[in-house]
Amino acid sequence: MRFGNSSVPIPGSARMIRRGARIVGYPRANAVIEVTVVLRPRSGEVGLAAARGYRLPQLAATLGRQLPRERRHLTRAELAANFGASHEDLALVEAFAHQHGLSVASTNVGARTIKLRGTINAFSTAFQMPLAIYRSPQGLYRGRTGPVRVPPRLSGVIVAVLGLDNRPVARPHMRLLRAQGAGRFRFGAGMAFTPIQLAQLYGFPPGDGQGQTIGIIELDGGYTTTDLNTYFSGLGIPTPNISVLIAPMERSCWTSRSPGRSRHGPTSWSISLLTQTLAF
Repeated sequence: MRFGNSSVPIPGSARMIRRGARIVGYPRANAVIEVTVVLRPRSGEVGLAAARGYRLPQLAATLGRQLPRERRHLTRAELAANFGASHEDLALVEAFAHQHGLSVASTNVGARTIKLRGTINAFSTAFQMPLAIYRSPQGLYRGRTGPVRVPPRLSGVIVAVLGLDNRPVARPHMRLLRAQGAGRFRFGAGMAFTPIQLAQLYGFPPGDGQGQTIGIIELDGGYTTTDLNTYFSGLGIPTPNISVLIAPMERSCWTSRSPGRSRHGPTSWSISLLTQTLAF
């Protein structure tokens, strides 16, 4: 199977240069990277909600009357069969990748993703997207401008190509309370609630979360055990058992961090919030 030289843009894939950024170089053409290609859901299939005769308002009303433990959740096999990528679409993308010297690192039907591995030059040629190294006020990153392009036969099949541009897109939303009198907060400057107090105010159902496992995704953070022990002991709650899993990822060339921000703040706060809510 061969794909011609004509191409069309993927809707919504256009990127712009960061404010204040400029090109300072180009990545090595033979540098190997991994890129995730996201495919459309399989066509001609109906989801479980539609198959059962539910429309969205009815589904929301039904779920609203059920406790989470009373709901029937999809298995991984059901997710892949009803909402995953079709084998035909997967085969098309794999053929396209092989034509451009890219290898398939992994495939996830349920997530509708194919992870491709290859050189910068191969990816730039395949998706007609030249890459450059930019320096911005926030640091260095490998970036691109304009949309990602694919052959017309893959138009609508590929809905996103992630990883060509490695600028960080996540940013912390935690706000630190300033000292009173600084003029930042006019109302409730000295008032704060623990998650247990909020759960009481909002009438959370009782339960201790026993047997539950929660995953917290942190893109730039951490925690210190001593901080967590001090925090939970003050509330009379045992410190949770925490297992840290480091996800494999390409080493970013991002070099700077917002001044004055702690890497541990958001992660420690998330652990504290979730554990206290479950313990209520």
